[in-house]
Amino acid sequence: TFSIMQIMKLPTEKLNAKIIALDLDDTLLNSSLKISPRTIYILQKVASKGIYIVLCSGRAENAILPYVRALDIAGSQQGRYLIGINGASIFDLHLRKPIYSEKISGDILKFVYEEAKNRGLPAQVYDPSTIYASEDNAWTQLDAQMCKLRLKIENNFSKFLEQGHPKMVIPAEPSDVAKFLPFLKEQLAGRADVFISKPYFFCFVVSKLFGNSKRADNGFWRQHER
Repeated sequence: TFSIMQIMKLPTEKLNAKIIALDLDDTLLNSSLKISPRTIYILQKVASKGIYIVLCSGRAENAILPYVRALDIAGSQQGRYLIGINGASIFDLHLRKPIYSEKISGDILKFVYEEAKNRGLPAQVYDPSTIYASEDNAWTQLDAQMCKLRLKIENNFSKFLEQGHPKMVIPAEPSDVAKFLPFLKEQLAGRADVFISKPYFFCFVVSKLFGNSKRADNGFWRQHER
């Protein structure tokens, strides 16, 4: 007979971990959108043993910082990095700047926005501190409140997209999202990943962020180790 460990293909021996990367929403955060005191204590102990603790999220950098402060390890080597915007940004808290970033081209963003607008749907993009939206709406307000980011409505949204941005979100009713999703997946195949992050959001990022970027491998982390 097979043991549970064999069936699930889990390691049977202690791992020599170098880094622990943790998602925020629906993973590290509890139902109150906070990190529990016990979890903070454990992660601080792990960091003290020389293991990197990296918070990862679809959120923009400034929306992750409150949780970095809660862990209180950013001053150490093991707590200096965070990954934001679904992997489009790796931020060095010691240097206070991104050390890796990617953007979706303006052409792709404008295509998605025009298709969304034709369906009566809004769109929004991000920088580390701000949500830039094509129009004000309840879903965008919810995102801004939840992530504690500034919200700015761009009157000429199509022109604003030309510079490229790391991520676009289409906030809408779940039924409208479900109808639009297959079309975008087909149209952007090989150019961008399209996925649902919440029932009322779907967003997309450049495809190479998921498994193809050599700069995010072990060599990348070793290069920036001090």
